[in-house]
Amino acid sequence: MNLTDDYSSDRFLIDLQIEESLSRETLMSIDSSNRREDCITLTFCFLLLFFTSIVGFYGPPVQRSFKILYRFLQNENTASFPFHGLNQLNHFVQLKLSFLRINTTESISNTIILNSTVTLYQKNTVFSIEKFEKEEFPLYFEKGDNLSRPEIVFTDRLIKYDSTMVNVQFLSKTHQFIGCFAIWTFGDPEQPIIQMWFRGIYSIACLVSLFLFLMRLKKTPFKIWHLEQKLTAFLLLLAFFADDPFYFMQTLEVTKAGVFYDVISSALFRTYLQFFVLALFDSLRYKNRKIDSCFFAPKLLFFIFFALIEILHGFIDDSQTTLIMFMVPSIVRHIVSILQRILGIIYLIWMIIAIIRAGTFIDITEKYKFSVYSSVSIMSISVVMIVDLIILPYKLLQNTSLSFVLNFTAQNLFVLLMAIFHWPYETLMDQQYHDTSQGVTENDFFMNVDD
Repeated sequence: MNLTDDYSSDRFLIDLQIEESLSRETLMSIDSSNRREDCITLTFCFLLLFFTSIVGFYGPPVQRSFKILYRFLQNENTASFPFHGLNQLNHFVQLKLSFLRINTTESISNTIILNSTVTLYQKNTVFSIEKFEKEEFPLYFEKGDNLSRPEIVFTDRLIKYDSTMVNVQFLSKTHQFIGCFAIWTFGDPEQPIIQMWFRGIYSIACLVSLFLFLMRLKKTPFKIWHLEQKLTAFLLLLAFFADDPFYFMQTLEVTKAGVFYDVISSALFRTYLQFFVLALFDSLRYKNRKIDSCFFAPKLLFFIFFALIEILHGFIDDSQTTLIMFMVPSIVRHIVSILQRILGIIYLIWMIIAIIRAGTFIDITEKYKFSVYSSVSIMSISVVMIVDLIILPYKLLQNTSLSFVLNFTAQNLFVLLMAIFHWPYETLMDQQYHDTSQGVTENDFFMNVDD
């Protein structure tokens, strides 16, 4: 009997069974990339943001606006506000009222009752007549300010007419006001063309990425995919729908079905994106440990409720049609708005705790992932903050497409970067074995270390 043959190390290595869920130590691109490669990827993203910013700066504005002063006559309780020259490419029209007063010595927070009749015309023919009553039209005057905060009277996205007349009847006393500003806001007719190209390009990019992503993993059982890959597949799918690949069908005319689709798909994508980032950072603490149901259960319950609130808020938001907006009681609108803010604060606190715990307790092999995820998240958040704090308040930049272009590009770049980092690792291209007698450096062994 040959003991060497019976008890060779090769024989026992063949018989060794590895836990199925841990059978691939390196299954994603981020596990084998290094800082140089990731810096090149992020640099490309910054260049793409830069060039799209140029396109957005010279592109048409998302919205245009103008205002007209209407002076009240003595004891007058009605006013009419016409708007001519609309077309289906405007995609949006809105009327706000801002009241003018003489006495500015005190602040006012009050409500008045008003009825509005909206008459829509198409080629000088009455197209439709809608009547609305708003029992709590808010009036907010800051001390020392003679103009109230503008409040919405009429909003519509389903523009199938060329002019409108809004007649407002005030059922409360208005003698303390000398007039009001009618502020009309409408979508630029060239903006749908810009959006059609951006939505089409990014939706195709997400769809192709999802297809290739799934094709690469088709031979791998779903249960042994990395958690990041499972989450990324759904993120790509929701991003594809949120980009609205069928937007070109609404370029010439917005439909009710298109409004419903836009509200639901956008709300689901935003909510899932928040869930994705939270789960991504929180899962870093579970290196080589099975994630149990307690990890997902509270998150799923929270974000399902969050998604419902986001969808409800989308339907009653200012940017939707007046008919939907005023069908909902004011108390319901206030409750939904408050719930949305509370859930947003809870998510922010939860996210901060998850990041701190991930940075403190993660395994040393996961620190590189943590730094990459943090860099991409900071980049995306920075773009959003630039839009909110610089572009939107600055009037010169308001008259451009920058706000849409940067926000839309940032969210899609984040999704595509997650697909790149979690791309299934090419095991067939990494069959390189080193002879132990040769000098193998540390950098050859640990792929995430710079050369």
